Amino acid sequence: MFIYNFDTANKKITEYDDENGSYSQSIELSQPLLDFINFDFSQYDLLRNEILLFIQKFERRFDCDEIETGRILANIKKFFPNLHIYDIDGGDVVWWKAELIFHLTSQYNRFFAPCDYSEYTIQDNNDFDYLSLQKEIISIVEKIFDIDYGDFITGFTPLCRMNHYYNRPLHFNEKAVILPSEKEKFTNRYELFAIPFIDPEEKNETSMAEYNLKEPQRQKYTKNNLNVLNGYEFMTLREAFDCEIFKMAQTGIYLKRCEYCGKYFIFNPNKPARYCNTKLSNINMTCQQVASQEKYNKNISPIQKAYTNALKSRNKFIPSKKSGLRTPEQSLEYERWKTKNSKIKKEYQQKYDNAKTPAQREKIVEEFKSKLGS
Repeated sequence: MFIYNFDTANKKITEYDDENGSYSQSIELSQPLLDFINFDFSQYDLLRNEILLFIQKFERRFDCDEIETGRILANIKKFFPNLHIYDIDGGDVVWWKAELIFHLTSQYNRFFAPCDYSEYTIQDNNDFDYLSLQKEIISIVEKIFDIDYGDFITGFTPLCRMNHYYNRPLHFNEKAVILPSEKEKFTNRYELFAIPFIDPEEKNETSMAEYNLKEPQRQKYTKNNLNVLNGYEFMTLREAFDCEIFKMAQTGIYLKRCEYCGKYFIFNPNKPARYCNTKLSNINMTCQQVASQEKYNKNISPIQKAYTNALKSRNKFIPSKKSGLRTPEQSLEYERWKTKNSKIKKEYQQKYDNAKTPAQREKIVEEFKSKLGS
């Protein structure tokens, strides 16, 4: 199982395996929540329904747990051709269910692993209904963290909003685990900690002196060779997100929907932004960059556009300056052209700005384009 330590000072969540104390991963405090509410579960939900129907269909045909392996494998490969089957052995129902559920959960790489959230059964269909859970969590996020949500007093902090929303005590299962280090596992230190057997009638300060002398050694050994893990253990995904929401509210985090892609991002009131810095899948640019570019293209003057296009067309016929292939004559002609047409651009931009009607502005742009051609 896993336990989760919330470091609100550094805004981090760390996952540990409580069986051996191994460190699994560390992530930004708000990242699991943002990943979940921003994920597109449409295709996942279609796959989920397909798997549910497939399992229900085949379970009704058999009264026992043992099913003919070849028959099950053939049907799974037919319905799920992209599934790589590893663990189905002897037709055991538990195993072929497990493989299907593993295939399903791998479509969404979640961070939290609640302790009763088994990947080896699909008895409770609601466990895998991420789409419905996502709607619930988004509704909570809007009311607590969304700065654009209008039903709260502006001055309320996220913690005040959270307290108003839940209006009930919150209980989370906190756990502390004492684990030996690798050295402790393979070293017998019994003689260091064992209290010597002394008859109660003979017990005195002298008889305990030798044992007490070892106390600094015991303290040093304990400090260096025993690991103490503490954190929360979650029974459901909803409980995990409730705890994360509580910790986020404590640190005063605000969220906002990106006006370009519609996803939530961390909002800094001291540096307000309308767009997120998430890179879009189809282009190697962030929403912030795309929005800035679109704003620039929208607001750029038609005179400037015509000048930029003419300059690009001219550059096609001469080598670039960086290439080192441009001759002195070409450079001189290029600079003459820029100097001359920059003055013309300034003149026509002023005419364009002073024009009274769209027809006048259109005529001025056409005249400018003809001047650029000369």
